Parts: sequence; C-alpha cells; structure tokens
Amino acid sequence: MRMAFPPELFGGAHWERLLARAAEVPAAALESAFGFEVNLGRPEPAADFCIVVPAGGELASHFMELARSDVCGATRTASPARTGCPRADADSTAGRRGADHECLAACLREIASAGTFANRAIVNGVTMLEYDVIGPRPGSRPSPGVFWSLADTFEPSQVGEVARLLAIASGLQATCGAREEPAADAPREADWAAALRDVVEAATPHGRISQAGTFVGRDRSAVRVIVGRLEREGAAHLLDAVGWPGPVGVAMDAIASCALPGTRLAVALDVGPGGVGPRLGLELGMPGGWADARWRHWRAVLDTLAGRGWCRADKARGLKRWCGLTRLFGRRMHLLAKGINHVKIGVRKDAVEVKAYLGACRRRAADMDLR
Repeated sequence: MRMAFPPELFGGAHWERLLARAAEVPAAALESAFGFEVNLGRPEPAADFCIVVPAGGELASHFMELARSDVCGATRTASPARTGCPRADADSTAGRRGADHECLAACLREIASAGTFANRAIVNGVTMLEYDVIGPRPGSRPSPGVFWSLADTFEPSQVGEVARLLAIASGLQATCGAREEPAADAPREADWAAALRDVVEAATPHGRISQAGTFVGRDRSAVRVIVGRLEREGAAHLLDAVGWPGPVGVAMDAIASCALPGTRLAVALDVGPGGVGPRLGLELGMPGGWADARWRHWRAVLDTLAGRGWCRADKARGLKRWCGLTRLFGRRMHLLAKGINHVKIGVRKDAVEVKAYLGACRRRAADMDLR
C-alpha cells in the first residue's frame, strides 16, 4: 500500500517506525477502518496510528489472546482485591504492558456482554486504539490510548459508568488493583467520576458528550472528553461553564476563522481530579463523516489554516493527494478509500498547533461512486 501514502505525510525514518507499530496488530486491522494523526505545522513526514476494534470480532479475540498469553507466560502475584487486571511488577516494562493488555481485554469483554452499560452505550461496540509513533514521552510505554464514541442514548446520570470503564482501561487502583501501594496523589475511579460528573453537567446545556477515552501509555491522571453538537456562538459559554483555564479569546478567534459554514464543531477537554486542564482541542468535521467528505469540502478550511500559518504548504499538498481512492492489486483488486475525518486546532496558552486525522478503509471494487 506504500503508493497510497503521500511522501509529504509519511516518509523517512518515521515510515519505518509506523510500519513497526502497525506490525504489532494483525492484518485484520486493515480489513476495517484505520487512521492516522498528522501534525500540519511540523516539517517531518510523520504520523501516529489508529485502529478500530469491534467487540466480539477477530481483532477483539487477538487482544484477548494477548492478555491470556501474558498471564500464562509470566509469573505474577495476583492482588487479593483484583477484579479484572493482574498486578504488574512496577519495575517491569513487560509486566506493565501485560497488565494493560488484560485491562483492555476486560473492557472488550464487557462491551461484548449483552445487558451491560458498555454494550448499550458504545456506538457499534467499537473501541478505538491510538498508537504513539512520532514521539513517545519519557517513561511512557507502548500501550495504545483507548477511546469510545457514546451513543445518543447516553445520559449525564450515567457518567459514573463511563468513569468505571475508563478506570478499567487505565488500570486505576479502585478497579484493577494494579498497584499495591499507589502514590498519595494517584487518581482513583471515584476521583475521575466526580471530575467527569462536574464537566458533563456543565457541558450538557451547550452540547452532548460524544466521546471519552484515556491515553493508557501516557499520563493516567486525565481523561479526554469530547463535547459535540456545538454551535460556534455557544463555544465561549461552554468553555466558561466547564472552567477551562486557557485564553478564551485565542480559542474563539480560531473558531471564528476556521469553523467555516458546513463544518461541525466539537471541543476536546482533558479532565482530571483537579478539573479541566489547559489543553484544548477544537475539532472540525464534515457532515456525513470522512468517507463522504471529498477534498473540495476541506479545501477552504485548509486554505484558511495555511493563511494563519498553521498548515504547511507541503502538508496541504499531501492531504490533497491522500483524499480519494487508490487501487490495490493482489490476488484481486481492492480499493482503498481515504479521507479526512476531522481537523483539530490545539490551543495551549497562546500556542496553536493543528493536526489532521485521516481515515482509510478497504472497499469493494464495485464501490466506484466514491470517486
């Protein structure tokens, strides 16, 4: 599939690192939708990697088997209070990764179980896994971030269930017993539930909670909450209501200039026990989803971003080359459909950076209407 990946977005040593990360998952991951995260302001052709894992499918079975292999192949002492995750050796990278595998497997089992909150509330039973490729943080481990889209039936009263699922994924002490003696300032499931409840209650009058997740391999002290169905004019009220500590004027300026007619606006918040953090994501999407949004729908947005100095010209060229269909020839012909899922304007203090989130999936050769 190399010819399907524009060199402006994927290349050099980063391409080899991307292949290495992609090799960690079975080929079945490419039978469904997968995607990439590209920073539009940086010169290097680099991208992070994302896959989707439907509950009960072949990919879910793969991750459950990883968890079983970890348990059978390593000696671990189980915590007496364990409810789903093994207690990993804090000094063992392999042990920590094994604990992460089991925590992910616990989530996948619950999503696949009829009658559970997770089974009802997660859209299509799909778990999204985000793998860091570009620059893992010092002390981080290679476990992917775990994210879920929430169904329209989600109610603010169910925020405790969301916190519990996030706690399982992240291995918090209250759910998994993943640490025998957690640090005094280590977050607990109850801490996340309280923080999330405050944000959900404050945000609900302005939009709806459309997605929640946590970066398992990074910092376990915060979760990502995305508020969708926002009106541009009401974004300032949302940021004030949830207590975002950043420069509202910078955020509103970005929204006013880049959230053009026809785009959908969502706001990504980092929430921890102390409230909403300083990082903010302003997500711009197109109605109908990435598979229906052709390049002409994104041209004006990318031109605006380039005019603000937030998108390099070579990255814009790469995005144009990315969007569309690529024929893949093997034993039979396949089509790889590629598009832009959304663009995120990140704001932290006065600094702004922009990322494009790209989607791809294989199509039948008969699906030529996507051209």
